[in-house]
Amino acid sequence: MKSLKKIIALLLIFSSVAAIANFNMNKTESSEPYLGSSFDDVWEALQEDVYDSLPIYKIVSGRTLRSIGLAAFQATLDNRNDFRPRRTKLVHPNGICMAGVWEIDKKSEFTGYFSEGLRGVVIGRASTTQDFVKYEDHRAFGLAIKLFPTQDTTEVVFTSNLFAVDNIEGVKNRHYVETFMTNEIPDFDFLNLRALFRLINRMSFLVNFNNLSKEADTGPEDRSPLFRRTVEVARAGISSEFSSIRNSPQLPPYSDLERMGEINEPRWVGFEYQNEGPSSPQQSDFREEIADLIDKNGEIKYKILVASEKDRQGFINWKEIGHLTFTETVASKPCDLDLHFHHPRTDD
Repeated sequence: MKSLKKIIALLLIFSSVAAIANFNMNKTESSEPYLGSSFDDVWEALQEDVYDSLPIYKIVSGRTLRSIGLAAFQATLDNRNDFRPRRTKLVHPNGICMAGVWEIDKKSEFTGYFSEGLRGVVIGRASTTQDFVKYEDHRAFGLAIKLFPTQDTTEVVFTSNLFAVDNIEGVKNRHYVETFMTNEIPDFDFLNLRALFRLINRMSFLVNFNNLSKEADTGPEDRSPLFRRTVEVARAGISSEFSSIRNSPQLPPYSDLERMGEINEPRWVGFEYQNEGPSSPQQSDFREEIADLIDKNGEIKYKILVASEKDRQGFINWKEIGHLTFTETVASKPCDLDLHFHHPRTDD
């Protein structure tokens, strides 16, 4: 039981990692340095190859996963580019992309784009794990955020990525927006036999993912595999690698800022739907629900919550510092197969 729990836990640290489903050796990762992107260029690219009908991509088998090789996993950690060669994502293959605004309007002790008064444009990707997309399924929801640290949608910047999920075993919520998502996944409930059976059924995939994940990430041995760091957003606008390109020469490197104590990232970030509740008709597929909700209401708005401490009962002391508002959607092949969210290493 402990071995199974470790395998599942180590899976979670990379639960949003993109990799190749049908690996084509001719599609190699670019060796070119990351030069940044503008919001307009990325969003325009996502408008191509829009789906006529929504597909359901399947996760790969354990054998296929192993054949992909270590390089695909390492590229997720090392490749800063906003797009990668086309491939099916490993754990979150089905999603819908959203455009919006990140705004911090309350005081915060945290740095970068967790600071009061900062506003940037974002592209998000709402997704579910594996191939569970219908409301009758136990869907495990996820949200990947690509922050452009600027309000100018034409400006080329270095993007910062952030990840939030609910849990690996899935929830029975009928609406995507009902689910509170954070960067730390709750422990797997081994008393939930149905959930356990669903994961055991994918054991070959989990074992191979576990092995490749450990080889790819060189983080500390005591790292929490249920946790995703917020460091990219905390250093956006501060570190030269996470700022406007035109300002980069005037900024010190991240390593210097870290030594000087200039960067302070929250341990936890959470996203809670701000409206009273969904006001759109129930859609079976979560992607249709999100598109319909924005079409009818004009937006999907989340509270941005942060914390670094727990109370005496062990509950996280959340503090609301801003809003994340999405106003446009697109479901397309580039959204599912090309768009890349860089994952920081656990020792980055």
